[in-house]
Amino acid sequence: MLAASPEGSGQYVEALFWRATLAATVEQARRDYLRLAVEFSTSPRAEDALLRLAQLEFSRGDRAAAKRHLERLALEHATGASRAQGAYWMGRVLLDEGALAPACASLADARARVAGGDVELSNQIAYYARPCAALQRAADSARADSAVRADSAARA
Repeated sequence: MLAASPEGSGQYVEALFWRATLAATVEQARRDYLRLAVEFSTSPRAEDALLRLAQLEFSRGDRAAAKRHLERLALEHATGASRAQGAYWMGRVLLDEGALAPACASLADARARVAGGDVELSNQIAYYARPCAALQRAADSARADSAVRADSAARA
């Protein structure tokens, strides 16, 4: 199909996407997804290609590359269908980096964007957001202590 379609046509882009999806090696998939994201960045498959590139890079342990793809996904496809998944994966990358507060913000964004019927993604978000509850409790406690100190200072 790829050879039979004019380069740049919808059929060509679709064939390139499926060749990447069914690639025999990670490097072949990466090359085709990258080509979709760069050369055909306005195609309907560019959003999926960026998400899959990020997932490939994450699985290879290259968090910096995964982050770049996810940032680009958020920037170029802010209202796209993959936005919830992108926020979820960004949360995972940030958790791996030890950046708990930004990770929790990203996971909260993912939770807000996830489709109601997407139980699988909702469960994944909930699983990785478990450390965020402790962070929220600490922030709430700090705000309460600050309010008590302010109230005591005002009375004095």
